[in-house]
Amino acid sequence: MNLLWSLAIIALRSAVHPLAPHVTAARRCGRAPATAARAVFADDTTSSSSEANLLGRVVSTGSLEGLVVVRPESRELARVGSLLSFGGGTTGVILAERCGLYFAKATDGMPLVDEPATLLLRNLTVATHDADASVAWGGVYNYLGEPLREQDGVPRPPTSMVTVFDEPVSAARRRPIGTSLHSGVVAIDALTPIGRGQSMVVFGPDGLPAGCGRTDLALRLLSAQHALKTNVKCILVLAGSEGERTSALTALHESGALENTKVLAATTALEGIVAASAACSIAQSCEDEDVLVVVDSLRPHLQLWKTMVTQLQVQSVPVTPEEEGSQQRGYYAKLVERAARRKDGGSVTLVLLQPSVSMLPSLAAVAKEAYTLADFEEVGFTNAVRSRVKLLEAKGIQLTKEVLVKVGIPLPGSEHPAAGRGQRSAQHLEELTSLVDGHIDLREGLAAVGRVPPIDPANSLTRIGVGSSKLRPLSQSAAMADVCGPLRLELASASDYVHCEVAQARRASAYLAVLQQPELQPLPLGDEVALLHAASTGALDEPVALAGEAGAPELLRGLRAHLLAKEPELLSRISQSGLLGDAASRRLGERTAEYLEEASKASQAAR
Repeated sequence: MNLLWSLAIIALRSAVHPLAPHVTAARRCGRAPATAARAVFADDTTSSSSEANLLGRVVSTGSLEGLVVVRPESRELARVGSLLSFGGGTTGVILAERCGLYFAKATDGMPLVDEPATLLLRNLTVATHDADASVAWGGVYNYLGEPLREQDGVPRPPTSMVTVFDEPVSAARRRPIGTSLHSGVVAIDALTPIGRGQSMVVFGPDGLPAGCGRTDLALRLLSAQHALKTNVKCILVLAGSEGERTSALTALHESGALENTKVLAATTALEGIVAASAACSIAQSCEDEDVLVVVDSLRPHLQLWKTMVTQLQVQSVPVTPEEEGSQQRGYYAKLVERAARRKDGGSVTLVLLQPSVSMLPSLAAVAKEAYTLADFEEVGFTNAVRSRVKLLEAKGIQLTKEVLVKVGIPLPGSEHPAAGRGQRSAQHLEELTSLVDGHIDLREGLAAVGRVPPIDPANSLTRIGVGSSKLRPLSQSAAMADVCGPLRLELASASDYVHCEVAQARRASAYLAVLQQPELQPLPLGDEVALLHAASTGALDEPVALAGEAGAPELLRGLRAHLLAKEPELLSRISQSGLLGDAASRRLGERTAEYLEEASKASQAAR
């Protein structure tokens, strides 16, 4: 690591909470990155009655680090992001409201219970500077956007203001999504394409193998924007542990993607919530630029939600299940709806990483070497799961952890809804799924059999373009749509082991070989289209079957190298235009057949 990178890591580890919030943002990215910017809380905390109103009194503190609960004197509405001044001189910012209670983050010390909370008639805002080509876009910042090392010289006066908890782009200013955000990961671009301005959530349990997790996939997406020069700026919100933050930063640095990625690092749950909104505001302020925002964990949002549920119970505020579901949707919508493609140019693409329920037992559960049907019946598994377990037992299959994970059956002691926990145990996942424009589901069973990335085609999708008169998702390039039209059908047919024919199984194996991508290097669109073209036309059916699972990667690497050597301009043209066309399709077919014939002769000669 170079000296500056080492200093950034040291600063990240030793960062302290500022006494007043300051946020760096870009008001106008224009053709050059913006300089550092400073967010202003309030000029003072002793505002006159014309500048502040008594909101209510503090009824609880500390149930979540930095959390202050305020009960208003009247049902006066205060917006999320409004600034508060407490009786003891401390300040805060409102993060959420539920059933008449306000939940705020203390910013410079905790108030005492029963202190008055004054509503300052101002919101948490970001003061920005004009674009300045001398200041790089990427870098490491705290959750409020302050650089963790000095990056500027003498501070300059701000030129404009941006609200951290800003409103989403209005429907009248939105433009339909019609341009793909290329990920460089074949499985994403083929199965769950992401459009510029789209919201996407990545589900996956904690504890997936290295290279298979949610953050691993997100880092590949960020790195691709730098490596493939897509002209998409990136913002990453890191809200995990210190080790997770350092690991992600190291990966970005080693790939070179940190130059194109502004990282906001949060150390507490409430910091993570503020950082997510600040990142969206920074991106939204970049006007005619396309910006990708990745929030590495929505766990802070769920932590705050669960704390709010507890506080409402403590304060004897009744909430029906119907009200809770509606309120939870509104709670997540404030973030999800920040994704948009604007009529006047630019877009904010939002990728949210959300831990999903694991199939493995919790730490408190007693694990067993092998399970029986009685174990599943005892804890109240669903009838569907018990029927599958009964069938496996009847075939004499020992129900070990490895077997159950591979076939997708959650183990006794897990928190999975099918394990007798009920649907409400995963209600927040359902609400998120219904709000976003698409979702990617990473599965333990697929990771267990070596799939990288372990994306489940049956439970991953994009909603952009669904119901459109066009024949492809508007988040997908025309060339990609040409070569992966039958992909889902082929994979679904092959999953039916009883009725699947040999030819269908071979075609599915060819597709899966192309989707297998353990290498971190992102693939240009032309390369992805060429490989999927070979699979979709059946050219790979026999070669992949003969090469087997161990030999297929080498076969495909050879095919890609052959095409790059023989048709570099053709692949580049597909990448640039997003189009395939009949002539290019024929040319790819000829070159693919040429390589496979050579590979077959070489294989026979080696025997």
